[in-house]
Amino acid sequence: MACFYGPRLVSNVHRKESYNLVTIYVNGVPLSVYKGLPLAVALYRNGIYGFSRSYKYGRLRGFYSLDWWGAERVGIEDGFEENPYVLQTREGLKVSCEMNVTMLNKLIWVFRNLFKVGFYNNWFFRSRFGWNLLLNTIKKTLPYNTPPLKVVDIPPPPKNISIETDVLVVGGGLAGLSAAVAASKSGAKTVLVEATYSVGGRLRYIDELNLEGLGSSGELIKNLVNEAVNNGVKILGETVFQGILDDAYVGYSLTNNTTILFKPKVVVVATGSREIPAIFEENDLPRIMYLSAATRLLKIYNTLPGRKGVIIGLNNDSIHIAEEFMRRGIKVTIVDKRRDGELRDLVEEAAEKNIEVITGVTRIAAKGANGVSSLEISVDGGARRRLNTFFVAMSPYRVPDMEVSGQFKIASAFDVRIGGFVPLHAWNGETNMDNILIAGSAGGILPMEVEYHLSRAVGYLAAHKAGGKLDDEYDNALNMGRKTLESNYPETLSALEDMDKAFKEGNAYSYYSWRKPITWYEGDPSKQFVCYSMDVTVADLIHMVEDMDMYRMELVKRFSGLGTGSCQGRDCIFNAAVIISSLSGKTPLEVGRFRTRYPVIPHKLYSLAGVEI
Repeated sequence: MACFYGPRLVSNVHRKESYNLVTIYVNGVPLSVYKGLPLAVALYRNGIYGFSRSYKYGRLRGFYSLDWWGAERVGIEDGFEENPYVLQTREGLKVSCEMNVTMLNKLIWVFRNLFKVGFYNNWFFRSRFGWNLLLNTIKKTLPYNTPPLKVVDIPPPPKNISIETDVLVVGGGLAGLSAAVAASKSGAKTVLVEATYSVGGRLRYIDELNLEGLGSSGELIKNLVNEAVNNGVKILGETVFQGILDDAYVGYSLTNNTTILFKPKVVVVATGSREIPAIFEENDLPRIMYLSAATRLLKIYNTLPGRKGVIIGLNNDSIHIAEEFMRRGIKVTIVDKRRDGELRDLVEEAAEKNIEVITGVTRIAAKGANGVSSLEISVDGGARRRLNTFFVAMSPYRVPDMEVSGQFKIASAFDVRIGGFVPLHAWNGETNMDNILIAGSAGGILPMEVEYHLSRAVGYLAAHKAGGKLDDEYDNALNMGRKTLESNYPETLSALEDMDKAFKEGNAYSYYSWRKPITWYEGDPSKQFVCYSMDVTVADLIHMVEDMDMYRMELVKRFSGLGTGSCQGRDCIFNAAVIISSLSGKTPLEVGRFRTRYPVIPHKLYSLAGVEI
C-alpha cells in the first residue's frame, strides 16, 4: 500500500466549513483566520497583500508563486523567519510583516541609478568610512529580522530516516505518477517524493482538460493515484528532494524537519515545469503573481484573487483558466506580446469563449502604491490603453525545473521550442548518467498526452535498469508518445528529434529563434525586475553587458547576486539568460546557467545534526 507522510488533502478540504477559526497576530494585531491555511493565503484573504520588503530597495512585496520554493519570508516568534507558503496558520501564531516602506526606502528608489549593481565596489565604499556608512544603511533597509541572541534549550535533533529502494521518482505530477506506476507494475520497489501536500502537479487545479485518448485530466490523475496505491508505490508527501550531499541522496521533510537518506538503484527526475515572470515596469508590485498562484487561490483555497484581472501570456492554460475565472465572476483580459498571425488559433479559440485578448503589446507598466491597480500598455502602431485591474497573473512562458537534474551533472542544451534550458536526454529518458533518467516536462515542455506516454516508458526502463525485465509495454508507450506528436505537435516532435540526435552524438545543441525574448517588454529598464530576491533589474544586466563586457552567467551571479536568494534562480535564470543573449549577441547556451548546488531549498542545520550516513 502507499504510505503518505504528512497531510494528504482532498480537493474540497479548503472550503470554509472544513476549518476551525483561530486567532493569529500580525504585528500585534489579532486576525481571525481559518486553521491550516498557508499563511500567505490567510493574509491575502484578510486584505494583507504585501508582507515583506525587498533586499536592496525595500520595496513592498507580496507572493508570486504560492509554492514551497518561493523566495519570500515572514518573521515569526523569536525573530526567526519562515516560508509563508509552507507555514500554516495555528492558534496564537505571531507574525511580523514588513508592511511599511520607509522614507529612506523611497529615497533609495528615487535615486536608484546611483545604486547600480556593483556600486559597493567603488573606491568610496572600500574605505573604512564609506563601508561603515554603507553597512549602517544596509541594516536599516534589509527586510530581514535580526534574531535576538540568547541561550535556549535545544531538544535532540530528529534522527534521519534511511530508505532503500529500486526506483526513486522525484516529483508527483503527471510524469512522476506515470513513471512510478509503470516501474511498480514491472516489479520494482518504488518510492515517489513530492514536495507539496498532494500529488497531481498542476493538474490538481487544471482538472477539466480533455486529453486525447485519456479522458479528463482530473480523472487521469485519480486513476494513476489508485494504480500507485494498488501497486505498492510509497509516496512521501511534503518532502523535498534536496539533491546530493557527500554522495548521499538527501530528502527533507517540510512537516517535521527530518532528513531522509535515499539509497536507490535508479533515480527518475520528474520535477516538471514552472512559469516564469514577465519583465515589465514595476512587475514586483503586490498582487502581481504567477497564473498558477491565482488559480490555486481560487480552486484550492476558495479565495478570489480579485474581481478584475489581467493575464500576461496567451496559451492553452491561460484560456482554460480565464474561462474558470469568468465562471466565478472575475472579469479578465489576456495580453500578449506576439501578434495575431503568430497566435491565430489561440485568438480564435479565445474569441469563441468571449475572452478579451489584446495582442501585439509592446510595453507594459504597472501602476499602484501598495499593490497593482492598473496596467498601462502600448500596442503595435503606438496605441495606448489603461487596463484597471486588481491583480495580474503572469504566464508568458514555461520552463523545465532543472534544480535537481542540474546537481546530477547532466549535460544541458537550449531549445526555445520546449522551454529553453533542458537536460540533454534520449527519447526514453536516458542521460549521460547511467542511473539517472528524465521524465516528462523536466526534460522539455511536453503536451500532457505525450508526457503521460513517454513517462510510462521511462518508468519501465527504470525498473529494467534496477534489475528487472523490460516490460512489453515499453515500446508501445514510446510509440504512442511519438504518434501523438506526429499527429498534433510537429514542432515539439522536431525538438525532441534534435535532442535525441544530439544526445546520441554526445553534443549539446542550441535552438534559439527569438529576435527579442517574448517575456521582455519595452519600458524603463531600471524599473524592470529580473531577480526579485536580490532586486536585480534589466538596467543592471545592461550595465554588466555593455559597460563591463560581462555575459557569462556564473560571473553575472557572482557580481550581482542574481540567483542567490531563497528561490535559487528559479524566477530569474531563464529571463536573465535570454536578455543577456539579446544584449550581447551570444546564444543563451553561451551565456549558460550557473551551477546548481545542494540544497534545493534552505535546509535547517538543526535537522542535519542527527544524520548518520
